[in-house]
Amino acid sequence: MPVAPSVSKAIAAVKGQIANPSKTGRGGDQIYFVIDELFRKEKIVADSETLGAVLALAEEVEGYRGKGSQSATREFTNRACGLVYAVKRRLPLLGEDEDRLPTEEEIEDRDVVRCLEQLGDYAFQRVQGPRVRSRRAASLRSCAWRCLAEVSEVLRRPAYLEFARKVSGDPKASEQERDGALDFLGSYSRGEEPDEATIKLLDDLEESAKSRDFLVSVKQAQIDLGIEDEFGAMMAVDYWEEEKDDD
Repeated sequence: MPVAPSVSKAIAAVKGQIANPSKTGRGGDQIYFVIDELFRKEKIVADSETLGAVLALAEEVEGYRGKGSQSATREFTNRACGLVYAVKRRLPLLGEDEDRLPTEEEIEDRDVVRCLEQLGDYAFQRVQGPRVRSRRAASLRSCAWRCLAEVSEVLRRPAYLEFARKVSGDPKASEQERDGALDFLGSYSRGEEPDEATIKLLDDLEESAKSRDFLVSVKQAQIDLGIEDEFGAMMAVDYWEEEKDDD
């Protein structure tokens, strides 16, 4: 299936702006506005060919160094990650109350699976790489973790889980990165029995928590997985605070 013409035209506009940055327009940040126009096209998630063509722009946008480059990367990342919600709206709801998402095997429209795979690949590439050193970069990586968590509600990929455990347990990773990975852990096995490796990791992280905010993130993951209830989590945080006050 060919790329939708309206989307193809919008992609060309982004490419043209990267190749020849406009010196006019709104504040000189024309790249931001052509990206915004691209993501307004409803047909972006109509099929995997069109979605793939849009996501293929990511490296060009991220490599752009003209005026407005940071806002362009932020806009593209946030909007691309947000496409996962539009793709999931193409899924049928199952169960007696039609409130359960289908498993990968239950999805008859395989193009939807390909779209989710594309978004999963896109997000997974962006939660990896060198350690981030700015709050802006950490925020973008956290956005990619949220996208990956949404994809994983349908597509179960052990590589995603393994990497989330690695980042969650890495004290050198930024707090936002670790929060994103912990949120992923909390959603990956939601409604299922969590694996022993994840349970042990969360127990270890609780014991070694250096800040209240990080401890809260760990306890929230445990709540999401059914390992802890809200009252028990609240008591654990209160106890941690009392211990710190006594030091």
